[in-house]
Amino acid sequence: MTAAKQTIGVIGSLGDLGSQLVRRAKKYGFLVREFDIADRHTSVEELSDCEIIHVCAPLENFIVSPVRGLIILHDSVMDTSRRFNDQLDQKAAVVHLLMNSAQRAVVASDQPNAEAAASHLQQLGFNPISMPVDKHDRIIARSQAPLALLCDALLPELFQLDKEGLLTPSGETLAETLRSRTLIWTPATRRAILRNPQLRELISELSNILDQAQPPDK
Repeated sequence: MTAAKQTIGVIGSLGDLGSQLVRRAKKYGFLVREFDIADRHTSVEELSDCEIIHVCAPLENFIVSPVRGLIILHDSVMDTSRRFNDQLDQKAAVVHLLMNSAQRAVVASDQPNAEAAASHLQQLGFNPISMPVDKHDRIIARSQAPLALLCDALLPELFQLDKEGLLTPSGETLAETLRSRTLIWTPATRRAILRNPQLRELISELSNILDQAQPPDK
């Protein structure tokens, strides 16, 4: 069977990532079986004809039955996928599709089936790169996670200040940026992003910067 005739399953096909992956897979000639995020207990029979299974649903409280196909876990925090992989006897590949202009797909080099996952992603038109889980999560902690953190910490207050006309232009820009993110990120997505263990290092560095900026005690 050629790659173009492979059947892939997408769990979480109605979500943002899952729906984009479904469209891309069909574009590149794959046969696609779609599974809603609500179908938390997807049966072995339903997945039995899928050679590759993409799990695009949030992994919290999720169950994937053992199947014969290659399972690819998608989470922007690879540590979450790594922990979930324990339920699968460490048989799944761990991937993060950045969905950027470079078409980058990060594959965890220290998790199983990295080469097979990278080859498959190339067939989907992605530009895969491999790195260890912790290196990836450090990058994400410094690029994606700060916005999620600010959404939870500041957005309700910024809404109120905006109504009262108490925001500077930079404050208005911040509020609009965070507001636009909340239209894309669900609460579950933000929670997943904030589980990144590499965030603590960033918070520590920010705290040190703040300490250094304070005037000395008299």
